[in-house]
Amino acid sequence: MKKIFFSFVLLSVLSFGANAATLTLTEADPDLTDQANMAVNFGGTGQLVSGSGQISGSVDHIWGIESNPGASYVSSFSITTPQSTAFIDGVNLYADSSLTTLLVAATQVGPEWKFSYLLAANTQYFINVLAHGTGSYTLNVQTPIPAAVWLFGSALMGLVGFSRRKGNSAQSVA
Repeated sequence: MKKIFFSFVLLSVLSFGANAATLTLTEADPDLTDQANMAVNFGGTGQLVSGSGQISGSVDHIWGIESNPGASYVSSFSITTPQSTAFIDGVNLYADSSLTTLLVAATQVGPEWKFSYLLAANTQYFINVLAHGTGSYTLNVQTPIPAAVWLFGSALMGLVGFSRRKGNSAQSVA
């Protein structure tokens, strides 16, 4: 019975592909002066991607964001500026690089601008950050681990605990 159980667990683990989202953040601004004031942090690819921009006067930065092929994920976006001399005027998500098809506008929550959106697989979106003043801002985009990972892990731990309990009760009877 144990061999069958462990072979089932092994096959389940090997066949289960928990596909956490991979996001790619790029500097999509056609203005080279703006691109010089934008930087993608820690590689720009992963479940959490981050970028930063310098604000000097009035800026209009355009970022590109894309989800990996094969899955669509709800992603959370947040934009913050730590300085009291830099102000975010608006953050919008567009479906096209010409910024004509507005999908969602961020709302300000305290010092942060936030929104969530379902990013379709293999589709590029564009984030437009409007700001003024002097300082910098940080753009963070995060996609959570799929719920299936948590459900599968807890079910697997329950099966292991149940088999151990069953094994212990069989030993105490003998």
